[in-house]
Amino acid sequence: MPGRGLRHHIAVDLGASSGRVMDVGFDGTRLTLDELHRFPNRPVRVPGAPAGGARWCWDVLSLWAEILDGLSRAGATLGGAVASVGIDTWAVDYGLLGRSGRLLGFPACYRDDRTAEPFARLRKSNHRGSRTLPFRILQHQRLSTFHDRHAGVGSS
Repeated sequence: MPGRGLRHHIAVDLGASSGRVMDVGFDGTRLTLDELHRFPNRPVRVPGAPAGGARWCWDVLSLWAEILDGLSRAGATLGGAVASVGIDTWAVDYGLLGRSGRLLGFPACYRDDRTAEPFARLRKSNHRGSRTLPFRILQHQRLSTFHDRHAGVGSS
């Protein structure tokens, strides 16, 4: 939609089951939305959990490739006239970075069952009135730290 004064902003939306790359056009008065690329977002089973098990993790390599594909499509479609790029996620899961800035492992998915038993214990002992939900980041981080310490995960 090239037009006088139209600026293109690229929005990357990573949802729990799919992702998409959108062109958000704005001419100062009106917004337009065009989907440039849609892709699946599926957790994968990754070996390496304590006691020889596996974890449900987000496939960050696939997500990265799909985001790059969407950005390439945006560049080809819009001819390089992109004013900005923003990424939105559900913000429930996270990746840990080492001192070098590298990702230490695949981010565990909030759907991973490693939290079922500890969250059941937290709910029973929660007397402060705050909600204990299995997808809260702080609670996942505390559990990950415990599990990773016992699995020998390093901090490179």
